Amino acid sequence: MLEARGRVVAIEEGGVWVESVRQSACGACASKGHCGTALFGDALTGQGRFDRILARDDVGVGVGEDVIVGLPEEGMLRASLMLYGLPLLGLIGGMLLARRWGEGVTLLAGVLGLVASLMLMRPLARRLIGPQTQARILARVESTVAMPVSLCSRP
Repeated sequence: MLEARGRVVAIEEGGVWVESVRQSACGACASKGHCGTALFGDALTGQGRFDRILARDDVGVGVGEDVIVGLPEEGMLRASLMLYGLPLLGLIGGMLLARRWGEGVTLLAGVLGLVASLMLMRPLARRLIGPQTQARILARVESTVAMPVSLCSRP
């Protein structure tokens, strides 16, 4: 199960909206301040932006609480295959079906196959991904404030 920490920002009938800070793999790299890829990614996405996800609440959390959200790996795998595989399949399938009629028709058929696969993505995603792969609240996070050693009083 993939886990992330977030904060509950809204409660709806279908679940709770959890907001977390967008993280990038570039943020952990030792050369993040000198890397063009990290700078380009921050410029495109905006550093410190938030992601929101609708999660099933089995714990009973309230707005403003810090939580751990879990997402089953199966759901991520299915979503990735749907997001990347289906459009690619539509593009290549359309081109293969029309290859005997020349390059222009082949390119047009590829674009039409891509558009058709993108239009099918939402109805198919509801059936293939399903509610069993929905994100859910795993636990509350108790926030504790640690006092610096220099501020502690000694008896």
